[in-house]
Amino acid sequence: MAQIINFPNLEDREWKEWEQSIRQSCIGTSKDERVVADAIPRIREHWDAVFEDITLELPKRPVPGKLTRNQAVVIQELIDSSAALVVNRLKNERSAAMERLIRLELELSYCRVYGGRTA
Repeated sequence: MAQIINFPNLEDREWKEWEQSIRQSCIGTSKDERVVADAIPRIREHWDAVFEDITLELPKRPVPGKLTRNQAVVIQELIDSSAALVVNRLKNERSAAMERLIRLELELSYCRVYGGRTA
C-alpha cells in the first residue's frame, strides 16, 4: 500500500514561519514557553483574520474614443502600478497590525499564566 505524504499548504507554511519567529523572539525574555503556548492559539486567530486572502481586481471599463495600442499600454501600466502601491501598503499595514496584536496577546498571556502580574 502506498503511503501518502500530506505536505503543508502555503498558508500553513507561512503560519509556521510566523509561529517560529514568535517563539524565537521570546527566548531569553519574560515570555517563557508557557506564556507563548497560551498565546499562540489566539495569535493564530488574529493571523487568519489579518492575512485573509484578498484579490484586488479592477473591473474592465470601456474607454470612450479610439486609443492607440501604445496609449492603452501606458494607461494599463499606470493602473497596474497604482494597484501595486495599494497592495504594498496593505501588506505593510497588515504586518504592522499583526506585530501589535502579537505583543498584546503575549502580554495578556503573561498575565493569565502568572496571575495578573505584568512583565
